[in-house]
Amino acid sequence: MNKKSVIFYVFLIFSCSVFSYDYIITPGFSLYSYLEFNQRTYNTVLKKEKLDIRKLSYTTENQMWNFVRTDFTGSEKDVRYVSPSNELKWSIDKGNIFVSYLNNEKKDFFDSLIIYIKNFGFGFNFNGGKKSADSWARYGGYNVNQLLKHIGAGRTQFKSKDYVDKFFVIADYKFKISDKFDFLWSYNGDTNSFGIKYSVSDFVFETGRVESGDYSKLSKLANISQNRNYFRIIYFFN
Repeated sequence: MNKKSVIFYVFLIFSCSVFSYDYIITPGFSLYSYLEFNQRTYNTVLKKEKLDIRKLSYTTENQMWNFVRTDFTGSEKDVRYVSPSNELKWSIDKGNIFVSYLNNEKKDFFDSLIIYIKNFGFGFNFNGGKKSADSWARYGGYNVNQLLKHIGAGRTQFKSKDYVDKFFVIADYKFKISDKFDFLWSYNGDTNSFGIKYSVSDFVFETGRVESGDYSKLSKLANISQNRNYFRIIYFFN
């Protein structure tokens, strides 16, 4: 990476932080092989917490491998429903069909297995929620209404396996608006995301919003909120 590229990334990080957007930076080595940095902001009662997501993608002629590492930059004690994790995706036909396995590192959190074909997929959450009420899943929803009913009925012991979706569906679609603009939609089993993508030369600019879902409702019970706007720039360099 040359000096001009370094200056560009420093400026981009500063700009996104000032505007308080969740942001993603992807310096791409090719269309399908790239490194990505993604930061999400959570506002707790006392302070802001940031979740860093690092992604490495490598593609051969017919296969694509993605490794995603998720970490907190600060304390994660107040953001109980998010866990450091490792996710491995393997795809044939360059993304049209892939299998994904996600392992959450927090004790008793759920792991996820996903099978995805073109714009639709399904998955399973397993291996968690047996011992604690504070264990969640990355994909799928959470039965908050059932939890509130149990709380109202006076229940004092809770296990997440009674509320976390064991089976879920995911989907995404890109609507072509013009030669340079696309409208984006995705669903992770809990929340819908909407965005606009603008492509020009070696750059892709994307901005959008993640709508509220079950885990958003759950987090409000603990006075935790997440910035739901996001901004993304992809720069493909040789």
